[in-house]
Amino acid sequence: MKKKLISILLPVYNAEQYIVDAIDSVLKQTYKDFELIIINDGSTDHSEKIILSYHDQRIKYIKNQTNLRLINTLNKGIEIAKGEFIARMDADDIVTPTWLEIAMSGFEDAPYASLVNQLDYEMDVQGTRYWKRLFFVQLNNECLRYSQLFTTQILHPGIVIKSDVLKKYKYRDVPEALHREDFDLWKRLLKDGHYVKVLNNYVLYHRRSPNSITATGQYNIAECVKAMLDDIKEEGYIMQESTALYILGCSKITSYKQNILVYNELIAFVNHMSRVHFLVESDQKRLHLWIDNFVTNRALHKCHSFKGICSAILYLVSKGIYLKKFFWCNIFALVFHSSKKIRL
Repeated sequence: MKKKLISILLPVYNAEQYIVDAIDSVLKQTYKDFELIIINDGSTDHSEKIILSYHDQRIKYIKNQTNLRLINTLNKGIEIAKGEFIARMDADDIVTPTWLEIAMSGFEDAPYASLVNQLDYEMDVQGTRYWKRLFFVQLNNECLRYSQLFTTQILHPGIVIKSDVLKKYKYRDVPEALHREDFDLWKRLLKDGHYVKVLNNYVLYHRRSPNSITATGQYNIAECVKAMLDDIKEEGYIMQESTALYILGCSKITSYKQNILVYNELIAFVNHMSRVHFLVESDQKRLHLWIDNFVTNRALHKCHSFKGICSAILYLVSKGIYLKKFFWCNIFALVFHSSKKIRL
């Protein structure tokens, strides 16, 4: 059977420190039928010189004369893409050689799927060591429909999606999607009933830079809160603004009361959706476990003060989290930092 073309979108902005590893990892793919669309979004460093040093015919180089920023650059790439599928890659991340091959096998198993979602490792800023994310519960398509209203488990760098779907939806250049364009896109797709094929393969090393947008949380908070509350209201549930702020990570120090209120409200929301949409018991349990992990992760991340430590301990005791296996497995990994060396 003839292989189908995949267009890989790789936006670049001042990425001279990482771009070689990113491009090299793409060119080492076991699935060979792809075009790599590299869009230089007005870089002022040596990124262009490095990109032009490659002479692989599958590379298509585009240069923005001015900095269009990520959303407009991605939409430009979507228009250029010729593939039946579109994949995303970031200039500071690294993909495994079987990334595309595994994704295409996912589409073969589920031809009705609009996109295939896989897993990623966290990687240190030097790109030398990696580890699995802590307090993480992988959710299936049915669960993602509800969890996506709050957080995302769908990879952005690493995603493979049908081209006709992405060309129809594109990325929205609106205030609530600034630096959250992927979150906004997946939410719209799931709301419209698009199916996400979830695979448990680790295919990407995601660099954890302290200066990244993800780490610094450079969002339009007010717009994001409003959008979240409006989406949840459409589902027939009214959620407190303080809960939305907590979920977005805007609370500098979380109190015991905040942890408990958010935990209880998320449980109440899942129970509400279970009644309305008749979720099967296994999906209900999965979403409850996701809430356990999510709130625990938030509480532990605020342990940089005495108040934060006390709040986390009270939460862990009151909800019986300290009795659960997942908690101690993650604490063990956190204490001993069980990372592995990357071999490219």
